Amino acid sequence: QAGTYHDPIPQPVMSVERPVTWSDSDMQATVTKLLDKAGSDPRLTPRILREKAEQRMNLLKGDLKPNRERIKDIIYEWWRVRKSAEEDRENGILKSLVKLARVSGNVPAALKNLSDLPTNTEKIHTLRERLRAKGLKFSDVPTEAEMAAAEKEYKLRQDLDGIDPSLIVNTSRNSNSNNKRAADATSTTSSSSSAATASSSVKQQKVSADSSVKAEKGVPSAAVVKVEGGGGASSNSGESVAPKAASKVKAEYSDEEAEF
Repeated sequence: QAGTYHDPIPQPVMSVERPVTWSDSDMQATVTKLLDKAGSDPRLTPRILREKAEQRMNLLKGDLKPNRERIKDIIYEWWRVRKSAEEDRENGILKSLVKLARVSGNVPAALKNLSDLPTNTEKIHTLRERLRAKGLKFSDVPTEAEMAAAEKEYKLRQDLDGIDPSLIVNTSRNSNSNNKRAADATSTTSSSSSAATASSSVKQQKVSADSSVKAEKGVPSAAVVKVEGGGGASSNSGESVAPKAASKVKAEYSDEEAEF
């Protein structure tokens, strides 16, 4: 009927999914993860940390309130482990810097009054500045390769201590000059030898050409003159024919040579 009041249809209540049970290890793991993510943020108070843990563990607000002291213990344990790890890291860096100062020959000057500084952070910063002021180049945490290079350079400076570097440069220049002069002398000798060989070859070719021309013109050689003139025959007048024949051949040869 019109105007009749009806009760509203009841709406179903949405239940929040919650774990049936949770352990102390679950709470410790959740709180530790939150600390690793934002533990250094000063805005992360113990109360906010507890509320964040309740959300992560799918709990209702205030479910972890009875465990406030336990959460504080977890925070202190996390801070102690973190601080110990940070101290170990700083100690390692400081040891590396001290080793670099030793192998580079900057001890004890670089370590002077270093122990008076209150924290390792200040010691590391001061020692880095001192070593870099000495001209050393290295990473924030010196590597083994950088230490080896610094040690090698320091030993080289020790070897050259008291030696004028200009003498080493001049010795090198003199050596180069001597090598150049020796090379020039060798080149000159080779050129002279080549020229002499070429001249000898030209002379031999000229003599061969002269012999060929004389043969073509019928000019007898010295051997032929000797054979023909040394027969021992005599003329009617009792004089030897050989001297006259030799004189005649010599005159003809001279004429032929002049003509040639």
